[in-house]
This record gives sequence, structure tokens and C-alpha cells, in this order.
Amino acid sequence: MGIFSLELDKPIEVELDDHDAEKLLGELQRFIVEE
Repeated sequence: MGIFSLELDKPIEVELDDHDAEKLLGELQRFIVEE
């Protein structure tokens, strides 16, 4: 289990299990590539 802190307009902390974490990281990487 990991805790991710994303700093946007306001800080967001989300607790994810490994599967959700991998899925989220995949989405973030794709989003960064599209930028």
C-alpha cells in the first residue's frame, strides 16, 4: 500500500493498493506524454 501526494490547487492524499497504484501511474505517464 502506498500514499501518493499530488500538489494541484490543493494537496490531495490518496491511499491505494498496488493494483490501483499501477493503474494510476499508467494514467499519469500517459497524461504527461500527452502534455
